[in-house]
Amino acid sequence: MEFIQKIGIKAIKDKEMYLTSRFIGELQNISELNIIGLKSIEGRTSVVSLDFKNLDNSEVAFILERDFGIMTRVGLHCAPLAHKTLNTYPKGTVRFSIGYFNTLDEIIYTVDSIHKTINLLK
Repeated sequence: MEFIQKIGIKAIKDKEMYLTSRFIGELQNISELNIIGLKSIEGRTSVVSLDFKNLDNSEVAFILERDFGIMTRVGLHCAPLAHKTLNTYPKGTVRFSIGYFNTLDEIIYTVDSIHKTINLLK
């Protein structure tokens, strides 16, 4: 609580949304994936789900962890009916969670790693 009071909830949210905006902005240039949900930061959180076209999402997540040290959550995220609505069932998505302690360098590294992973799996 002391940390949150010192930094401020608005400053925490603002940084998370700035990083999320940068992440989504870079992802929009990658034709081999779909960003699930809103493309703007309005009305969203700093969690971004991706569906990789013509690739196994589980394999993408595995390579991101193994080769680049990037941890994601892959699958149906305990919400199979939501994935049916989003047309990502039964494949699920690869979910990235961006937090206050992430940096812009990490966002750039992640986008670069996504490019490398896609090229590896093509």
